[in-house]
Amino acid sequence: MAVDTLLDEVWTPRARDPQNRESGQTWLRKSLKRLQEELATAAGGLPGEIVNGGGQLLRLNPTTIASDVEVFLTALARAKAARGPDRIAAAEEALTKRVSGLLLNVPRERVLVGRTIEIYRWLDLPHWERAAGRLEALGREAAVQLGRAYRDGGRYDAAMVLYLQLLGDEPHDRRVQEGLLLAARGTGDCTQLSQVWQQVRAYLDGETDIELHSMYERLMSETRTVGAVVGGR
Repeated sequence: MAVDTLLDEVWTPRARDPQNRESGQTWLRKSLKRLQEELATAAGGLPGEIVNGGGQLLRLNPTTIASDVEVFLTALARAKAARGPDRIAAAEEALTKRVSGLLLNVPRERVLVGRTIEIYRWLDLPHWERAAGRLEALGREAAVQLGRAYRDGGRYDAAMVLYLQLLGDEPHDRRVQEGLLLAARGTGDCTQLSQVWQQVRAYLDGETDIELHSMYERLMSETRTVGAVVGGR
């Protein structure tokens, strides 16, 4: 991150003189030093600096500390690229590494030296709001990836459990609706498929579109046909 960006978003709201960049640089050096000391104490020592700085840029030192967001994004990319027997394990890891959000439920104001200052004000800036929304969407994508991996791997019951959880959170997500129906179809059980369809309709207050209803009818027809063939052997 650019030093100027960090000062604008974190230091400026609490600064007595936001235009005094020298004061901001002093605050930044002291803050990084204090953070280094506190983390070293909590971890029982650190092998190196937690932040690398050169010129006008700061970045985490990957040999000392990792960003949970970066770890999650790497795991999600690995899950998307995985094939064969490694696919489920990679998708499970991605979901485990999912980041729930950016500083959820934190206070936004604090009284300091007789005046009220904004803290975490940067979370309300447009690009951070977009980042938070994107992170939430990627978390859902990780869950959908795992549901698809379960389904393609023949673990239909596990897929249905996951899709039902997602349906409760995002009932209008077409990927979840279709994934749940396909997982139920994979069980080969018409009753199971019918029950799942009723659950989808309930979450949507009965307002399913023609395309989704047609998909359900097709899957039910296929399930009945396969069941009849198996039963006739």
